[in-house]
Amino acid sequence: MLIEDGIVYAPLTLLKIVSLTFDERTQSLDIIFDASVFDTNQLAVQPKYQSGDFSASEGLFVNYDLSMTRGSSFHSESIFSEFGIAVGKGIALLNVAGVGNDESHRFMRLETSYTQDSPSDMTVLRLGDSITRPATSIGRPLRFGGIQLATDFRMRPGMVTMPVPTLSGQAALPSTAEIYVNNVLQNSTALPPGPFSITTAPIVIGDGEVLLRVRDIAGREELVSGRFYSSAALLAPGLSDYSFEVGKLRRNYALPDDHYEKLFVSGAYRRGISNSLTLEVGSSLAAGGLGELLGSGAVAFPGVGVASLAVGMSHDQDGSGTNFAASFERRSRQASFALRSERADSSYRQLGVDPLFRLRALDTAFASYRFEEMGTLGLSYTRQQRVLGEALEIISASFSTPASRLGSVIISALQSRSTENNYAISVFWSIPIGGDISASLSQISHQRSSDTTVLQAQKNSPYGEGIGWRLQAAANAAQQAAILAQNAYGAVTAEAASFRGESSARIGVSGALVRMSERWFPTRRIAGSYGLVHLPGVQNARVYVDNQFSTRTDSDGYALLPRLRPYVLNHVSLEQSDLPIDMRIDQLIAKPAPGWRSGVVINFAVKKVRAATLHVVDSKGTDIPAGASVRLRGVETSFAVGRDGIAYVEGLSADNVLEIIWADRRCEVSIPYLPSDEIIPYLGEFACQDQSK
Repeated sequence: MLIEDGIVYAPLTLLKIVSLTFDERTQSLDIIFDASVFDTNQLAVQPKYQSGDFSASEGLFVNYDLSMTRGSSFHSESIFSEFGIAVGKGIALLNVAGVGNDESHRFMRLETSYTQDSPSDMTVLRLGDSITRPATSIGRPLRFGGIQLATDFRMRPGMVTMPVPTLSGQAALPSTAEIYVNNVLQNSTALPPGPFSITTAPIVIGDGEVLLRVRDIAGREELVSGRFYSSAALLAPGLSDYSFEVGKLRRNYALPDDHYEKLFVSGAYRRGISNSLTLEVGSSLAAGGLGELLGSGAVAFPGVGVASLAVGMSHDQDGSGTNFAASFERRSRQASFALRSERADSSYRQLGVDPLFRLRALDTAFASYRFEEMGTLGLSYTRQQRVLGEALEIISASFSTPASRLGSVIISALQSRSTENNYAISVFWSIPIGGDISASLSQISHQRSSDTTVLQAQKNSPYGEGIGWRLQAAANAAQQAAILAQNAYGAVTAEAASFRGESSARIGVSGALVRMSERWFPTRRIAGSYGLVHLPGVQNARVYVDNQFSTRTDSDGYALLPRLRPYVLNHVSLEQSDLPIDMRIDQLIAKPAPGWRSGVVINFAVKKVRAATLHVVDSKGTDIPAGASVRLRGVETSFAVGRDGIAYVEGLSADNVLEIIWADRRCEVSIPYLPSDEIIPYLGEFACQDQSK
């Protein structure tokens, strides 16, 4: 190395040179280096999705579902209601229900919670009622009341949490790379010269092949391929998923004896170690001494499948026990199968599971094969053994045809074996009629009951306002009719059924009340997030969500959108033809990103322009020439004078001074403006007084 005047010089012998040519005439040196001496270009091809900074949570909503049923010899009523209010950076929820019949009436609290999301690190803090996220495949979810801190990848929709395939190579010249996954073009990207490494998210679950076609500017092609296995059991290297809980276990949820009992603490942590290995650990400890320790590992074999092993150990005053589970799966486009076996000894205990109903053995097997253009055959087997009772075996087989103009057919057979054996064979034929109307015919044969035949026709209710219906005629099953009508304010369902001399009818009403901007809005049930559009002075304007009609603005210019998706940029747009001509439209599309179960105010850059036309002449009565510039004093926006001295001006107030400039002349004119029923009123003729420039 040689350093001179602060510059580091390296001898050419230290570099990987393919060829070196010196031109004495031009005193130039042409060097062709090996591509490996360049920095590797890291390119990541991810699925396209939209996410953004979440809007501040606000709003209050009340969901309600009312139902009343009347039968030949009974009646019942029920109400379910959910209250949600934005508090700080989170959302507080309360779920309550009431049920009543001929004998009793009962009102119950279902869940109370406060949830706060942290999008920056994809974590959620939940206080109150929740459900644990158990570690490993042998863990069990539990209802509890307390505190939960956990990751939530849903805050980044489109994020690929599984390992992604990587292909590497070298490009001697500027090139174009086309990425194929299972022969489907996924992306095309430009490659600069030098080594490259491309990661691409799989578009299928299971076994697959990724192919990279590199074509340089000289037309030369190079193919690079690799196998991968994608599974939800795997996490990308370095990615962690965890959940920690502390509180009291909840027993007999929604039953009369609903209560909280013993204190407990639990935790689960999963991490991707490499592209082919993911490990997980978890533990729990409850008052009374029952403790569990769980661990598992999942290993992928590219081109083969995924194997996993889970181990559980428990300890309480009665001793220690163990539980083991092993599984293997392979999924591909044409054939798939999965095997799993779980065993627990007589001393193994699980938190929240009645010792009399704990699992001793569970074996499952599944296989499917897709016949090209014919259909898919599926087989499954399950055997379950608990501490009490006989072992239960279930064997099933099914064949389904692909959808076509004649519909699709599913044929299935099931046999159960325990203290009593039973079987059922069914045929289901679904037929598209046109639009959103379909029909279906099913035939079910049972070993211990009469055969059942059901003919059904239905029309699905639209995304926005409209009516849906369902009709059913059957042998050895109920005759039914139902209709669903929904609009911007809610939905009403009416159903009637008759079976073996007994008839019944039910009517249901569902919807929500939302409070935002100091107003109450009736709307359809809030399921995800919601938003409020405000267009002052604009009524009956159509509003779309994801290019689907949602609702119209009311007399005050408000429109409540009850079906926004949390965590993503929702595409909310206006119908331009519904906006008055005297409206300035700077944007017709907004992309709000609300938090979970919270509201967001959606503002559009649309405002009334207060415009008018007028005839302007100079001090001699001659029309101001076309092309002259006219503007309000103190305002930068200017307008052009048209033919015959006609000018159009926006942004007028009660009193206005216009400045008009053309050639080497300048004049001013004062004009009054009064709101008019006309969209753009004509104010008359005005003389412009010359001003010195």
